[in-house]
Amino acid sequence: MELIESLGVLIIDIGILVLLLGFAGGLERPGRRPRQRGSAAPPEAPEGAASEAPSPKLEEAARHVLTVVRAHPEGVRLVGIGEELGTDWRLLIAPTNLLLERSLIRKEERTYFPH
Repeated sequence: MELIESLGVLIIDIGILVLLLGFAGGLERPGRRPRQRGSAAPPEAPEGAASEAPSPKLEEAARHVLTVVRAHPEGVRLVGIGEELGTDWRLLIAPTNLLLERSLIRKEERTYFPH
C-alpha cells in the first residue's frame, strides 16, 4: 500500500513539473530557441533582420507585467512585480525585456517605470 501511495505522489509531482515547465517555456527570451544536445549553435540573424514573433504566452506575460508597472508610476523592481503576479521574478525577465524593446517601459538601475 505504501508503494502505491508513493507512486501516486510521484505521478502528481511529475504532472506539476510538466505544467510548470510548460508555463516557463512561454517566457523565454524572444527570438531564442533552446539548442538540442549535440547540435550546432543556430546562425545569428543579420543585423536589422526581423525576429520571430513572440509566443502568445510571452505576450500575455508581458501584458501582465505592463499592468503592474503602470500601477506603480513611482517605479517597481522585478521582485515586486513577481510578488504582485504571484510568480517567480526570474520568469518575468523575458516579458520585461520585450516591453523594454518596445519602449513601453523604461529601466533605471533595477527599477522599472511606465514610459
